[in-house]
Formats: sequence, C-alpha cells, structure tokens
Amino acid sequence: MPEQQSFWRLVAYASPAYITAVLLFSTAAIIPAFYARHTGLSLVLIGSILAAGRLFDAITDPAIGYLSDITKSRFGSRKPWILAGFVLAMVSMYFLYVPDETSGAVYFAVWLFLLYFAFTMIDIPHRAWGTEISRHYDERSRISTYVGLAGQVGTLTFALIPLIPIFATQGYNAETLKFIAIFYVVLMPVVALVTSLWGPQGKPVATDKPSIVGLFRSIGKNRPFWFFLVAAVIGGLGGGIFYATIFLYSDTYLQLGGSFPYVLLVDALATFIAIPVWLKIIYRFGKHRTITVASIATAASMLAITLIQPGESALIPFLIMVGVRAMMYAAAYVIPMALLGDVIDYDIMKTGVNRSANYFAALSLIGKISAALGSGLGFIIIGMFGYTVAGPNSDFANTGIIFTALVLPAITMAVAGVVYWFFPIDHRRHSIIRRRIEARVERAERDGKLLD
Repeated sequence: MPEQQSFWRLVAYASPAYITAVLLFSTAAIIPAFYARHTGLSLVLIGSILAAGRLFDAITDPAIGYLSDITKSRFGSRKPWILAGFVLAMVSMYFLYVPDETSGAVYFAVWLFLLYFAFTMIDIPHRAWGTEISRHYDERSRISTYVGLAGQVGTLTFALIPLIPIFATQGYNAETLKFIAIFYVVLMPVVALVTSLWGPQGKPVATDKPSIVGLFRSIGKNRPFWFFLVAAVIGGLGGGIFYATIFLYSDTYLQLGGSFPYVLLVDALATFIAIPVWLKIIYRFGKHRTITVASIATAASMLAITLIQPGESALIPFLIMVGVRAMMYAAAYVIPMALLGDVIDYDIMKTGVNRSANYFAALSLIGKISAALGSGLGFIIIGMFGYTVAGPNSDFANTGIIFTALVLPAITMAVAGVVYWFFPIDHRRHSIIRRRIEARVERAERDGKLLD
C-alpha cells in the first residue's frame, strides 16, 4: 500500500473545491435562472451569453495551464495562481450575485466572464497539483475523493443558506444571493490561506521543460486521453443541459416554487454519503468500469424523474429521485480527476515532461465548452418548444422541458458510460507506467537533470 497523506493535509489541499464547486454549480444552474426572472433577459439571450463565456475560456484555459506548468516560485508552480484566482473571484462573485435594477446583458456578461476566469485560475492549477501529490492508482482515487467531498460540503452550505430563518422567503432570490455572495467573499481568504500553508507538496517528475509544440504533439499521440476526452465531452454536454434547466424544471414545471434549496440539500447529502462508497467500489473494480456502471445508473434515474407529475404532491417523490440520481452520479466527482491523472502519467512516461496543468486545461476547456453549449442549447431548445417561465404552457411546451432537462441528458450520460468502459489504463497497466516514471526520475536524479 502506498504511503498515504494525512487527513488534515488532504483537507487543506481539497479546501478550494469547497468554493469552486459553488461557483461552478451556481453559474450553471442558479444565476442564469435568477437573471431570467429578475432582470427580464430572455432565455435565448442568456443561453447565448453562457455559450460565449465558454468561448472566452478557449483563450484563458490553455494560457493558465501553460503558465502554471512553467511557473517557478518558492511556493511552487500552483499556489500563486490559486491565490490570484481567489482575489478575482471575491470581486466578480459579489457583483454577479448582487445586480441592481439597471443591470442588463452587458453587466451579466462582464461579471460572468470574470468569474469564469477566476474559476480557471483556481481550478486548473489545483487539480494539476493533485496529480503530483501521489502517482499511486488507489491513493490518487483517495485524493480525488477528498476533493469531491469538499465540493459537496460547499454545495451543502449553498443549499442550506436560503433555509436560514432570517430570510423572509425561501429560495434563491436577491436577498439570499446577496448573503451568499458576502459569505463566500469573506470565506475565500481563509480557504486560500489554509491550502497555501498546509496543503501537501507535489513531487517533481519532469526531466524536460514543456513547450506548446510538444503539448500538441503529445496530446495527439496520447491514446488514453482521447478515450477520456470523448467520454468527457459527451457527458459534459448532457451535464450542461441538465444543470442549466433542472432549476426551471423544478420551479416552473413541477411547480415546487421555493423548494429548490431542499432539492440541493438532498442532492448534496446523498452525494456526500455516496462518494466514500464509490471509493470502496473503485478499489475493488477499478475506475473506468465503475464510472461506466455509475453513468448508466444515473441515466436510468433521470428517466425515472420524468414520471413525476407536477404539483405539491411532486415534492417527496422528486426529492427521493434526486437523492437516487445524486448517489449514482457521485462517482463523477471522484473518478474523472483520478483518470486524467493516469492519462498524465502515461504522457510523462512517454515524453519525460510534466504537463499536468496543460492536460487539465485542455480537459477544462473542452468540458466548459461542452457544458456551456449544453447549457445554452438547453435554454434554446426549451425556448424553441415555446416554454416560458411565466406560463401557462401548452402540452407541447411541457414535453419540451421534460425532454430537454431529463431525457436528453440521460442519453448522453449513458453513451459516455459506454465509452469509459473501453478506457485502456487499468490498475495493472498503471503500475507499469508508474514504475517506468520512477525509473526515469532515479536516472535524472543521478545525472542532475530532474526539474523542480
């Protein structure tokens, strides 16, 4: 069994996910719907801005990935970028969450884009750092589990805040979103300090410096990466549609009004409970087989939600099925990050270059684009069916939101699961890769060629 990092070291490392999970979820599911309801922006316009924001990431994600890989500082290559990202996130989150009565499309786009950029500055270096803490197959899954759990605690907090009795009404409205913005802005410096001071250090493995040309050449020859990428793109497209539309589905179609915080609460609790269980399953069956089963089970649970009829009586069955879906989907908070770490190790074995952040940037960019296209596409499809947030809606329009929010994401999730089944690196093959990397590092240390 590989040497394990201590509980508190991994908590310190994983703590940024407490923030980034909220930024990712809220900008996909809550903020667009809030602007649609409270600023009068059309669903099609909001969808177009979301899609354009991800095109903005086409520049920022690769840039941050490359810069993070080549940065040299006494604090390491990852921490300076994470700290700078938190500074930008503090400002952009507040203004995005607290619009005034004159805020329109330009205001929404500017602060959304800046928050996207802040997320990139934190998330890509943070995930690349995680692959460098350990190169052991099972320990890497354990590290990813801590990140997943930290994200769920953040989401759980986000879900609980609107339920505090100090608020006049429950739900995500101007009052609660302002409180949330202030809460997280105050918390961000604390998280940044904890992860910088007590997060475990990564281990150097590179013998050559990264280059842009070498990156594209290595990605082109990295067969495991292409299996992973196809599954991530298909799953990300469906996930973008689901998370962008499920709030509207709950609020306007199921007519559950201010009950969405309870939906988030059940989702976060079920995910938090299920993540450690999935880790045990990963230890027994491996990463790619496990995520295949989890993806197909997630798709089945989404289809089951379509059977729920709208009205007050929908709340309990909806919460039950949300919990089931969350427990199945929980594997997705652990396995992809660990799988990409294995992909990166394959590249290091072949090239002797550590491009961790570049690979995470490539994945993040593709994931964001597919999720944003899914998010924008979801709003556009619903609009094309003639569905409106004000209602009333025809049977055709209601069929449109059911198909868009649940059926379409279920199909993509199942297809992504099938692709994951054929991922070529299992426990045995990764052990071979790791031993070859360690042999390369030992030779480089003897020759004085190991890069920090």
